[in-house]
Amino acid sequence: MHFGTNQMDSQPWIFAFVTLYIFYTGKIINKEFFFIWLISILTYLFANFINVEGANFFLLFRSLLGVSIFFLVWSISIEIHQKRNPINIYIYSSWAYLIYGLLQSQGFGVLDWISAERTTVGRGVTSFTAEPTYFGVILFFLNFLILICKDNLNTYCVNYKRHLLIIYSTVFLNLIGIVFLAKSSMVVLWLLVTLFLYLILGKKSFNQILIILFVILTLLVIFYLNYELLKDTRLN
Repeated sequence: MHFGTNQMDSQPWIFAFVTLYIFYTGKIINKEFFFIWLISILTYLFANFINVEGANFFLLFRSLLGVSIFFLVWSISIEIHQKRNPINIYIYSSWAYLIYGLLQSQGFGVLDWISAERTTVGRGVTSFTAEPTYFGVILFFLNFLILICKDNLNTYCVNYKRHLLIIYSTVFLNLIGIVFLAKSSMVVLWLLVTLFLYLILGKKSFNQILIILFVILTLLVIFYLNYELLKDTRLN
Protein backbone atom coordinates (compact mmCIF):
# COMPACT_ATOMS: atom_id res chain seq x y z
CA MET A 1 0.00 0.00 0.00
CA HIS A 2 1.37 3.44 -0.90
CA PHE A 3 -1.41 5.54 0.72
CA GLY A 4 -1.12 8.08 -2.09
CA THR A 5 2.49 9.01 -1.27
CA ASN A 6 4.25 7.48 -4.32
CA GLN A 7 3.59 4.99 -7.12
CA MET A 8 6.58 2.69 -6.61
CA ASP A 9 6.27 -1.07 -6.18
CA SER A 10 8.42 -0.98 -3.04
CA GLN A 11 6.99 0.87 -0.07
CA PRO A 12 8.63 1.81 3.27
CA TRP A 13 5.65 1.00 5.49
CA ILE A 14 6.65 -2.53 6.49
CA PHE A 15 10.11 -1.32 7.48
CA ALA A 16 8.55 1.51 9.51
CA PHE A 17 6.15 -0.83 11.34
CA VAL A 18 8.87 -3.42 12.03
CA THR A 19 11.18 -0.70 13.35
CA LEU A 20 8.43 0.56 15.67
CA TYR A 21 7.85 -3.02 16.88
CA ILE A 22 11.56 -3.44 17.66
CA PHE A 23 11.65 -0.16 19.61
CA TYR A 24 8.41 -1.01 21.44
CA THR A 25 9.42 -4.54 22.47
CA GLY A 26 13.16 -4.01 22.77
CA LYS A 27 13.72 -7.14 20.69
CA ILE A 28 16.65 -7.30 18.31
CA ILE A 29 17.04 -9.75 15.45
CA ASN A 30 18.81 -12.88 16.73
CA LYS A 31 22.39 -13.66 15.77
CA GLU A 32 21.49 -16.46 13.32
CA PHE A 33 19.23 -14.17 11.32
CA PHE A 34 21.76 -11.34 11.56
CA PHE A 35 24.48 -13.59 10.11
CA ILE A 36 22.30 -14.74 7.19
CA TRP A 37 21.21 -11.14 6.57
CA LEU A 38 24.83 -9.93 6.57
CA ILE A 39 25.91 -12.63 4.11
CA SER A 40 22.98 -11.74 1.81
CA ILE A 41 23.76 -8.02 1.93
CA LEU A 42 27.48 -8.50 1.25
CA THR A 43 26.75 -10.92 -1.61
CA TYR A 44 24.29 -8.49 -3.17
CA LEU A 45 26.71 -5.55 -2.84
CA PHE A 46 29.54 -7.58 -4.36
CA ALA A 47 27.37 -8.65 -7.30
CA ASN A 48 26.34 -5.03 -7.98
CA PHE A 49 29.71 -3.36 -7.62
CA ILE A 50 31.32 -5.77 -10.07
CA ASN A 51 29.43 -3.73 -12.65
CA VAL A 52 29.97 -0.25 -11.18
CA GLU A 53 29.20 1.56 -14.44
CA GLY A 54 25.68 0.15 -14.53
CA ALA A 55 24.97 0.58 -10.82
CA ASN A 56 21.88 2.58 -9.89
CA PHE A 57 22.39 3.61 -6.28
CA PHE A 58 18.73 4.46 -5.68
CA LEU A 59 17.62 1.02 -6.90
CA LEU A 60 20.48 -0.52 -4.92
CA PHE A 61 19.21 1.15 -1.73
CA ARG A 62 15.65 -0.04 -2.42
CA SER A 63 16.88 -3.59 -2.96
CA LEU A 64 18.98 -3.59 0.23
CA LEU A 65 16.00 -2.27 2.16
CA GLY A 66 13.83 -5.03 0.66
CA VAL A 67 16.31 -7.74 1.68
CA SER A 68 16.51 -6.28 5.19
CA ILE A 69 12.72 -6.19 5.50
CA PHE A 70 12.55 -9.88 4.56
CA PHE A 71 14.86 -10.96 7.38
CA LEU A 72 13.37 -8.57 9.96
CA VAL A 73 9.82 -9.73 9.28
CA TRP A 74 10.92 -13.38 9.22
CA SER A 75 12.62 -13.09 12.60
CA ILE A 76 9.82 -11.13 14.28
CA SER A 77 7.14 -13.43 12.84
CA ILE A 78 8.80 -16.45 14.45
CA GLU A 79 8.89 -14.63 17.78
CA ILE A 80 5.21 -13.67 17.53
CA HIS A 81 4.14 -17.21 16.60
CA GLN A 82 6.06 -18.61 19.55
CA LYS A 83 4.05 -16.43 21.94
CA ARG A 84 0.54 -16.45 20.45
CA ASN A 85 -1.60 -17.77 17.61
CA PRO A 86 -2.48 -14.84 15.30
CA ILE A 87 -4.75 -16.90 13.03
CA ASN A 88 -7.66 -14.45 13.33
CA ILE A 89 -5.48 -11.63 12.01
CA TYR A 90 -4.68 -13.71 8.92
CA ILE A 91 -8.35 -14.60 8.42
CA TYR A 92 -9.53 -10.99 8.75
CA SER A 93 -6.73 -9.83 6.46
CA SER A 94 -7.81 -12.38 3.85
CA TRP A 95 -11.39 -11.13 3.99
CA ALA A 96 -10.29 -7.49 3.68
CA TYR A 97 -8.17 -8.19 0.58
CA LEU A 98 -10.83 -10.42 -0.98
CA ILE A 99 -13.76 -8.07 -0.34
CA TYR A 100 -12.02 -5.06 -1.84
CA GLY A 101 -10.66 -7.17 -4.72
CA LEU A 102 -14.23 -8.28 -5.47
CA LEU A 103 -15.52 -4.71 -5.27
CA GLN A 104 -12.68 -3.58 -7.51
CA SER A 105 -13.60 -6.22 -10.10
CA GLN A 106 -17.07 -4.66 -10.23
CA GLY A 107 -15.71 -1.20 -10.94
CA PHE A 108 -15.60 0.07 -7.35
CA GLY A 109 -12.35 2.04 -7.09
CA VAL A 110 -12.83 4.60 -4.33
CA LEU A 111 -9.92 3.11 -2.34
CA ASP A 112 -7.57 2.61 -5.30
CA TRP A 113 -5.43 5.51 -4.09
CA ILE A 114 -4.16 3.15 -1.38
CA SER A 115 -2.58 0.86 -3.98
CA ALA A 116 -0.72 1.65 -7.21
CA GLU A 117 -3.86 1.75 -9.41
CA ARG A 118 -2.62 -0.77 -11.98
CA THR A 119 -5.78 -2.79 -12.42
CA THR A 120 -6.75 -3.94 -15.92
CA VAL A 121 -9.28 -6.53 -17.05
CA GLY A 122 -6.59 -8.75 -18.58
CA ARG A 123 -4.26 -8.59 -15.59
CA GLY A 124 -6.68 -9.02 -12.73
CA VAL A 125 -7.32 -6.66 -9.83
CA THR A 126 -4.77 -5.42 -7.31
CA SER A 127 -6.93 -5.03 -4.17
CA PHE A 128 -4.69 -3.15 -1.72
CA THR A 129 -1.41 -4.14 -3.44
CA ALA A 130 0.77 -2.69 -6.19
CA GLU A 131 0.26 -5.47 -8.75
CA PRO A 132 -2.27 -8.26 -9.37
CA THR A 133 0.53 -10.80 -8.88
CA TYR A 134 1.35 -9.25 -5.47
CA PHE A 135 -2.31 -9.69 -4.57
CA GLY A 136 -2.07 -13.37 -5.50
CA VAL A 137 1.21 -13.76 -3.57
CA ILE A 138 -0.36 -12.32 -0.41
CA LEU A 139 -3.35 -14.67 -0.64
CA PHE A 140 -1.00 -17.60 -1.26
CA PHE A 141 1.08 -16.96 1.86
CA LEU A 142 -1.96 -16.06 3.96
CA ASN A 143 -3.22 -19.57 3.21
CA PHE A 144 0.08 -21.04 4.38
CA LEU A 145 -0.01 -19.02 7.59
CA ILE A 146 -3.65 -19.91 8.28
CA LEU A 147 -3.01 -23.64 7.81
CA ILE A 148 0.13 -23.51 9.98
CA CYS A 149 -1.78 -21.71 12.74
CA LYS A 150 -4.64 -24.22 12.42
CA ASP A 151 -2.34 -27.00 13.60
CA ASN A 152 -1.73 -25.08 16.83
CA LEU A 153 -5.38 -24.48 17.71
CA ASN A 154 -6.82 -25.88 20.91
CA THR A 155 -8.84 -28.86 19.67
CA TYR A 156 -10.85 -28.91 22.91
CA CYS A 157 -12.23 -25.39 22.67
CA VAL A 158 -16.01 -25.00 22.48
CA ASN A 159 -16.11 -23.47 18.99
CA TYR A 160 -13.37 -25.61 17.43
CA LYS A 161 -15.54 -27.10 14.67
CA ARG A 162 -17.01 -23.72 13.75
CA HIS A 163 -13.50 -22.26 13.69
CA LEU A 164 -12.37 -25.05 11.37
CA LEU A 165 -15.25 -24.26 9.01
CA ILE A 166 -14.23 -20.61 8.91
CA ILE A 167 -10.59 -21.56 8.35
CA TYR A 168 -11.22 -23.92 5.44
CA SER A 169 -13.78 -21.55 3.90
CA THR A 170 -11.23 -18.72 4.01
CA VAL A 171 -8.52 -20.90 2.49
CA PHE A 172 -10.86 -21.91 -0.34
CA LEU A 173 -11.95 -18.30 -0.94
CA ASN A 174 -8.30 -17.25 -1.10
CA LEU A 175 -7.77 -19.88 -3.81
CA ILE A 176 -10.77 -18.47 -5.69
CA GLY A 177 -9.26 -15.00 -5.30
CA ILE A 178 -5.92 -16.09 -6.73
CA VAL A 179 -7.54 -17.59 -9.82
CA PHE A 180 -10.46 -15.26 -10.51
CA LEU A 181 -9.51 -11.91 -8.95
CA ALA A 182 -5.72 -11.71 -9.09
CA LYS A 183 -5.66 -13.96 -12.19
CA SER A 184 -1.99 -14.55 -11.48
CA SER A 185 -0.42 -17.24 -13.66
CA MET A 186 2.73 -17.19 -11.52
CA VAL A 187 0.87 -17.89 -8.26
CA VAL A 188 -1.28 -20.56 -9.90
CA LEU A 189 1.99 -22.22 -10.95
CA TRP A 190 3.13 -22.00 -7.31
CA LEU A 191 -0.09 -23.71 -6.27
CA LEU A 192 0.40 -26.52 -8.79
CA VAL A 193 4.01 -27.10 -7.69
CA THR A 194 3.00 -27.00 -4.01
CA LEU A 195 0.17 -29.44 -4.63
CA PHE A 196 2.46 -31.79 -6.58
CA LEU A 197 5.08 -31.77 -3.82
CA TYR A 198 2.42 -32.32 -1.17
CA LEU A 199 0.94 -35.29 -3.01
CA ILE A 200 4.41 -36.79 -3.55
CA LEU A 201 6.07 -35.99 -0.22
CA GLY A 202 3.34 -35.11 2.27
CA LYS A 203 1.69 -37.43 4.75
CA LYS A 204 -1.94 -37.61 3.73
CA SER A 205 -5.01 -39.74 4.27
CA PHE A 206 -7.44 -40.94 1.64
CA ASN A 207 -9.96 -38.31 2.80
CA GLN A 208 -7.39 -35.54 2.34
CA ILE A 209 -6.71 -36.70 -1.21
CA LEU A 210 -10.46 -36.69 -1.93
CA ILE A 211 -10.76 -33.14 -0.57
CA ILE A 212 -7.84 -31.94 -2.72
CA LEU A 213 -9.32 -33.54 -5.83
CA PHE A 214 -12.73 -32.02 -5.02
CA VAL A 215 -11.19 -28.54 -4.66
CA ILE A 216 -9.31 -28.92 -7.97
CA LEU A 217 -12.45 -30.12 -9.75
CA THR A 218 -14.48 -27.25 -8.31
CA LEU A 219 -11.93 -24.66 -9.47
CA LEU A 220 -11.85 -26.22 -12.96
CA VAL A 221 -15.65 -26.12 -13.19
CA ILE A 222 -15.76 -22.49 -12.07
CA PHE A 223 -13.00 -21.65 -14.57
CA TYR A 224 -14.93 -23.36 -17.37
CA LEU A 225 -18.17 -21.54 -16.49
CA ASN A 226 -16.31 -18.20 -16.54
CA TYR A 227 -14.10 -18.94 -19.53
CA GLU A 228 -15.41 -16.02 -21.59
CA LEU A 229 -14.24 -13.63 -18.88
CA LEU A 230 -10.85 -15.31 -18.50
CA LYS A 231 -9.88 -16.29 -22.04
CA ASP A 232 -7.94 -13.06 -22.72
CA THR A 233 -6.08 -13.07 -19.41
CA ARG A 234 -2.52 -14.15 -18.65
CA LEU A 235 -3.96 -16.92 -16.54
CA ASN A 236 -5.50 -18.65 -19.57
